[in-house]
Amino acid sequence: MAATKDRQVPWDHSALRAKLYFTPNLGPPLNSTNFDQQAELLFWNGVKDSKSPSILQTYLDRFPTGTFSGLARAIIEHLRKEDAARVALAQREDELKRAERANQEVKRADEQRKAEEAQRSEELRVLQEEMRKAQAALKAAEEQRLALLSADQTSKRGNELVQGIRRELSRVGCDPGVAETGWSAATREAMRDFVRITKLDLPTDSPTQEALIALNAHRNRVCPLKCASGQSEVNGRCVATATPPKNRPSQAAKQQPPAEARERPSSNSGVGACPSLKGIAAMPEIRALAGC
Repeated sequence: MAATKDRQVPWDHSALRAKLYFTPNLGPPLNSTNFDQQAELLFWNGVKDSKSPSILQTYLDRFPTGTFSGLARAIIEHLRKEDAARVALAQREDELKRAERANQEVKRADEQRKAEEAQRSEELRVLQEEMRKAQAALKAAEEQRLALLSADQTSKRGNELVQGIRRELSRVGCDPGVAETGWSAATREAMRDFVRITKLDLPTDSPTQEALIALNAHRNRVCPLKCASGQSEVNGRCVATATPPKNRPSQAAKQQPPAEARERPSSNSGVGACPSLKGIAAMPEIRALAGC
């Protein structure tokens, strides 16, 4: 430092514990005991800070009964315990990671299960809704079928009632007209005639069971027979009325000549007034027509 006027500071690093002289040692020469001690110390200083049990084990292999053998064994045991602890810790960390992964797998499986259950629940809800709609449609169809069946039966009974009233009206002489379907105007008019004659209080605008019962109660003719022009009633039936035959001219009138022919004067009188007729022309009728 003096040579460089404090501009350069020497840096020294050494693991030596004893003084080292670069000048010849003026002391007594080293014996074998001192050499072994110095060699052991140098060896120990080289391995004591190592964290590897195998490196420390080299010291014990070289100096099994050395000064630092007990300490070396204790350090090796401590390092081995630390290694075992690190291995155990690594194993635990690995187990924790595996457990975390397994937990995540379980969680994902649980989420997937819940999603599948929700999907199945939704599908079941949709299926139940479709079944409810199908049952409602089936019920509506059944109600419609029953309504149509009831309407058909009602219509059939109504037609049977109308036909029964028409037959009974015909039987009691109240003509319901030609065969028709439904409560026709002719049938209503015939029913009015029946009610008017029997003086019963019955509806005539529509067929009723009371009207049929009232008609069945009359076993004889109620309405008078109506015959057409040129017909007359004979034993409860309309028959054509007989007309007298017209007068026809007699055979003599047919042979009588017209008056002007008889009164016409002949141009010639006496013999030779009529020509001579022969054959068919000589018949008396022909001669009378000719005025002979």
